[in-house]
Order: sequence, then C-alpha cells, then structure tokens
Amino acid sequence: MKSLVVIGQKLAAWSGFPLLLLLIMLGIYLPTLNGNLAADDLAMVHLVQQSDASFSDKINNMYNFTADKTVWMEYGNLPWWSDDQLKINFWRPLSAATLWVDYTFWPNQPVLTHIHSTLWFLLMLLAGWMLYKELLPRKLAALALILLALDVSLRIPVSWIANRNALISAAFGLFAVYSHIQWRRKQGNRWLIGSLILLTLSLLGGESGITVWIYLFAYALSLDPQYRRLRAFAALIPATAIIIGWRLLYTQLGYGVAETPLYTDPGADLIAFVWLLVERAPYLLFGQLTGIDPLYYKLLSPEWKQLGSIILLVPLVGLLLLAFRLFKHSPKAQFFLLATMGATVPVTANGLVSGRLLAFVTPAAMGLLALFLHWALTEKGWGKKLVAWPLLICNLPMALATLILLNFYVTVNVEHQVKLVRQLASQAAGPSESQSEPQLGSEVGNQLKNNQRVILLNPSSPYQFLFVPLHSEYFKSYAPLSLRSLLPGHQNLKLQRKAENQLTITGDNQPLVMYHGDKLPTNSNLHPLHGKKMFTDTFRDSPIPDGFTRELSDLKITYQKALSSGLNGQQLDGIEVKLLRDQSEFSWVYWDWQSKKYLTLKLPEIGQTLLINGPFSSKTKVESPVKPPTKPGAADAANTIEEGV
Repeated sequence: MKSLVVIGQKLAAWSGFPLLLLLIMLGIYLPTLNGNLAADDLAMVHLVQQSDASFSDKINNMYNFTADKTVWMEYGNLPWWSDDQLKINFWRPLSAATLWVDYTFWPNQPVLTHIHSTLWFLLMLLAGWMLYKELLPRKLAALALILLALDVSLRIPVSWIANRNALISAAFGLFAVYSHIQWRRKQGNRWLIGSLILLTLSLLGGESGITVWIYLFAYALSLDPQYRRLRAFAALIPATAIIIGWRLLYTQLGYGVAETPLYTDPGADLIAFVWLLVERAPYLLFGQLTGIDPLYYKLLSPEWKQLGSIILLVPLVGLLLLAFRLFKHSPKAQFFLLATMGATVPVTANGLVSGRLLAFVTPAAMGLLALFLHWALTEKGWGKKLVAWPLLICNLPMALATLILLNFYVTVNVEHQVKLVRQLASQAAGPSESQSEPQLGSEVGNQLKNNQRVILLNPSSPYQFLFVPLHSEYFKSYAPLSLRSLLPGHQNLKLQRKAENQLTITGDNQPLVMYHGDKLPTNSNLHPLHGKKMFTDTFRDSPIPDGFTRELSDLKITYQKALSSGLNGQQLDGIEVKLLRDQSEFSWVYWDWQSKKYLTLKLPEIGQTLLINGPFSSKTKVESPVKPPTKPGAADAANTIEEGV
C-alpha cells in the first residue's frame, strides 16, 4: 500500500500528469464512440437537416421541445391530452451551435459527434484542474482531478449528445470561477473581464451556468482576501448583473417551461420548489458522494420519496458532524462544502433526478472529498478512517470499474433502444423490397397492413413514442400514418363499443390516471410504474377540464368527468372516442402487462365491454351486454379478444 502511495505522489508531482490523465479518460470513454443518436438527438438533427429555418432560428430553437406541438399531436407521438400551453423551451445557443456543426457537416457520422462531446469533457477536466491547482496543494489537486474524471455522474453527459450542454456550461463556468479568483488575488482587471466573458459563455451553454454565482458567493464567504467583508460581496456585483441581464433576456424571448411538472420554476412557485429541494437534495448529494446514481428515485412512491430523503439525511448529517473540525479550521473545505451544497439547489428543479444533472456539483464535491479523505486518513481516530475508506473505494476502484462497464453497456443499450423504437415505428408497415416484414415481438406486425393508422389503447409509457417519426426519418425505417395513444396503461381499463365508430373508455371502478396529481391504483411503494408515470406526467400539470375535446384528422376524443357509474354509484371519468375514418384504416394495439408485449386487438361487438388488464391484475376479458349479440361470429370475436389477438 505504501509503495502505491509513493507512486501516486510521484505521478501527482509530475508536470505531465494532467495530460496523462486526459489520455487515460479518452481511452476509457472510447467505447461510447460507437453509440448512435437517440431521443432528443433525433429532434435536433431533424431541425438542422429538414427545417427551412434560418441559422439563427435553428440555433435558438435547438432545445425547443414543444415547437412542433401541433404537428406532433396530429401525428400522435405527442398524446392528445397534452396541455395546449405545454412549453419546454431552453435557450442554449452556444451548445446549439456545436450541434449545428455536427448535424450540418457530419450528420451521419455519430462517431465524430461523440468525439466532439468527449473533447468538451476533457476541456471541463482541464478547467477543474486549473481550479484545483489554484486552491489545493498539488497532491490533493491531483487526487481531486482523478475523482472528478472517474465520477460516474458525468458519463451520460459525455455519451449522450443532447446532454453536451452540461459539459459546455460547466467547462466555461469553472474557467470563470478560476478567472474570478485570479482577479480577487490582484492579478489585474483583465481577469475580471475574462471571468465575465466566460460566465456569459457558460450561461449561453445552458441554464446551469447560474451556478457560477454560487461558487463565487462561496468564495466570498470563505477564501476571498477580504472574505465576509462588504468588498468581498461587492465583487459579486458584475457577475450578478450579467446573470440578471441574461435572465431578463431569457424570459423576454419567451424561453422557459410551462404546464409540466418535469421542471419547477422557483420564480413561479417558490413554495413547491423549496419542498422539492428538501426532498430531492439528499438523493443527489448522497449519490454524488457515493457514486450511486439516484435514478432509483423515480421508482419510489411519493410517500417513500419523502421517507427516503429523511433516511439519506442521516449519513449526510453524520458526515458533516464527523468532519466538523475540518470545516471549522479549513477555509478551503468551507468553500468546497458551500459550493457543493449550493450547486445542488438549482438541480432540484428538475424532476428527472439523476447523476447527469450534477455537472456543476461534481467539481466542488470532488474537491471536498479530496480534502476529507486526506484529513480523515492522516488524522488519528478509527472513526474517520472507517468512513473514509469506503468513500475512497467507491470513488476510485469501484468508480473506474463501473465506468468501464457502463460505457460498454450504454453503447449496447442505446443500440437496443434504437432497434426497439424502429420496431415500434414500423409495426404498421407491410413487407417491402428492402425490408422483411416488420413486427413487434412475434405478436404485432404480421397481421397489420401497410400504411395503417395505429391506435395504442393503453401504452405502458406514452413517452416512449415521442420520437417515433424522428427515428423513422433518421434511420430510414417505416412508420405508421398516425400513432394514437388513447390512455396511459397504468390501470385496468373498460372499453365499451357504443356504435360502429364510437366507443367509451373508463377505469375499472376507479378514476383515470392521466396527470401527476392522480394516484396509481397500487399500494406498492417501489415499482417501475412510478417511473413510467413520471414520464407520462410530462405532458400535463393540471387536471383535464370536463368536456375537453381534441379533434384530429382521423378521430375525435372528448373527456368527461362523469361518463359512467362504478360500484356504489361512484361517478367515473372517461373518454368518448369517435372514429372519423373507416374502421378498416385502423390497427388496434394494446399493451399486455402479463406477457410484456404489444398485442393486436379486435374491437368488441356493439354493446359489448372489453376489460383490459392493468399492471396489477391478471386477466383481459369480454363482458357481454344484457342482450347477447346476435351477429354471427360475435362469440369468436370475444374469444379472440380474450386470447389477446
């Protein structure tokens, strides 16, 4: 062990150490270069390649995920119940410009696009090294840089092209902090100008650039030559003015989010934001220090999310108490602690709690961890070492092994997702000269005709169909003429055929689950459906009003609060669906929770009711009306439905 420490100390002292580490990280991330475009990437390449918009419009709308809301709703990949005021529109022109370069000059060469992202990651590491070297002894700076480079939370921003903005914003942001420190240490006003320019670039890379101010505030409180004095805080005025000006322009240009619980704007609902901060921050901080990505957050029920935050607070508070002497006597530890905790605050506004949001938290957290590990392992007392060694193991050897495995896994997983969505996109296509007959599993595809309009009765996650036409366009695969998700498949559903082209759908003696305020019909506090519902909630932040109607080119859907009666006379909400085209033009598909497959569906006879099982029941069946159907073949149709064909 001592020999390893000696080798490490010599490497840290070597002037070529940072370059060596950057080359090693390039090798570790080499497998991600084989990744393809996915999800948001496809919307961006579509904007650049297919749109007639000007260069400035493309740059300013690259992260506008609701610009084509009407078109997407007409096609059906955006569900009909989406709020008309839904807005997810971010202004990230600098990051968008880098994507414009990729999708203009090498749109069909994802390898080059991934290399581009990896270079931004290396630039972020270089910025981190400059900051660490300025604030820490060289050996600790080297340790902090290694911890930063191996941090698993940066894996997705590196490997997912659309998330490149996190790396760009963090790289310029860390350089801005470094320049501010140089200015405060009397290196000249040119450093102030440089800091403000870099801060502006960070903000133009992504909204997370506001975190730079938190770093500067932490510096004023702990390390500034005139710390905790008026002049130290007055030094924040230029950066504050830049951020206020950026925010005013951001709002004036119409950017921001609305009518989605996916993001919480503290300016619009401060109380809700504070509540979510208290709930989500422990997951993010615990994950940052241990390397355990808090993706499990989305699998928890609302009650367990709150309980989990309390449980995770215990080790976090314990760590603070254990290291109290370090924080009391070390201004550097105070700086990194304040920056870590402060940088977590804006991240909690995002409902997709995961490590990929921590690009600004990680540099401060790794500086803090390096200081703590050195203090705990050199001070007397077994208690400190008992905590330090597991943290060291989690963030060095285990992080390295996890990073290598996940880089291979993510490449394979993205390819799998691309193939899956291509199957979903082509399920309604028939055989062609260039492609064998497409199918979904072995159940959907063989019975569907070419150019059909596909109706998904109860998709397990409507969100997964959001990019179907974009996948079809980029990968040159088939797609149905339209794709309609009628209701989320989070519960049992009753479908009743009212007339030849009219039917109603309600929950099975329970209200429909259609927006984030609706509760799942389960007592399970740990279930994947909680995560699926979180993505479904993206499309609406308020209850659907009674009588809300969405008329599209091929069907009309009306929501009614009291569509039918359940047990004990309970009024049940539901939807009324009217087909505006001949029934032969549609292919009906439903998600079978038992087989975990999409199955084709024959509608019941007029007057019959079809019960589609949800994730917490076991049988799909047909209920006959009071008067049995007399049409020949009705019984056969019922049997066919019950078998899921």
